Amino acid sequence: MNQYIRLDIKNIEQMQESELLHLLQFNFDFSNEFIKVSDSKNQLNYLLFDIPTDKYILFDWCESENFKTADCSLQKAFYFTLLKIITDNLSELHQHLLKPNLNLIRPELITFCQNHSIITEIQWFVLPSDLHVGIPGSAIRQKAGNLWNYIASDKSELKNIVMSHYQLIAEDRHKEARDLLDNYIENEALINHSANFEQKSEKASRETRAKRKSETMKNSKTIKNKKSYKNGLIKKIVYRLKNVNKYKKTVPSETTVPINPQDDLFRLAMLSEGPPGTLAESEGMRAFVLVDEFLIGRDKMICDLVLTQSTIGRVHARISRHGSHYFLEDLGSANGTTLDEKKLNKHQTYLLPDQCRLKFAERTFYFHVE
Repeated sequence: MNQYIRLDIKNIEQMQESELLHLLQFNFDFSNEFIKVSDSKNQLNYLLFDIPTDKYILFDWCESENFKTADCSLQKAFYFTLLKIITDNLSELHQHLLKPNLNLIRPELITFCQNHSIITEIQWFVLPSDLHVGIPGSAIRQKAGNLWNYIASDKSELKNIVMSHYQLIAEDRHKEARDLLDNYIENEALINHSANFEQKSEKASRETRAKRKSETMKNSKTIKNKKSYKNGLIKKIVYRLKNVNKYKKTVPSETTVPINPQDDLFRLAMLSEGPPGTLAESEGMRAFVLVDEFLIGRDKMICDLVLTQSTIGRVHARISRHGSHYFLEDLGSANGTTLDEKKLNKHQTYLLPDQCRLKFAERTFYFHVE
């Protein structure tokens, strides 16, 4: 019989419901399976995470006599290889525009399989960072907090390097975080201790990803057809804009400025409620940024993307295009604008990455440049 850990959800919104659905659709091999339960009678929502009995809990292993009495270099190699694997997991999530809750990466909530003293598979609780969840007291077995704090408290000599790694992870600088660990392992001559562990972990991870990719390809013909149609439409738009003199010119509105594309600079940007490349992208609201100044807000006469919620400002924010880059500015809205979970200062311009998640008050959109 499997074990379950219950996490209570507080104030779940429709967008957060969609994010949970997206996680289930992606089916990451490093994410523990979960189901959402709604108790309408008591107005409660909670998640049940599956903990199979054939897996071990990381906290139990780290607190065991076998681990505590092991050579110090072996303990360090174990911790750093673990952090490298989780860094790769977080990087994969970032590629899908998903920002997980780092506070749930706790040793008592991480599970693994063991084969002849070698860890072959790691799983942890992957949930969106803006989803407020409550961890039951019975599941909390150490006071340090997340994995980084736990390692720093267990090995005080690793505190500086581990907390520097956490800071890079919190800022989504995953490549730098991975390089930091690689450099430390090389300098401390921990490579031989961690090699077998990492090779088997990466092999298992590659096999699982290959299997998931095969299953995804079988079930994604509809998505590919839609994406192919969209790409064809985009190519036609680009061709017409590049040959604008051959077609009848339209008079631009008073509130927007027409694009003057350059051959090697023109890139098409899009906002969508669903993550790019998923069914949710085509089902939700979408908007192409086809002007140099793209306005978001409630005002139907001025804005290019109209959001009718009362929490949205009349002219809430602006996406502007300069050369081959896009920029975002909050135009003094009452409820603010966020870029990848970071709240923007009002009337300050920020460079947009090619893929990111934007939030105007409580409305979330994915920004993507092709």
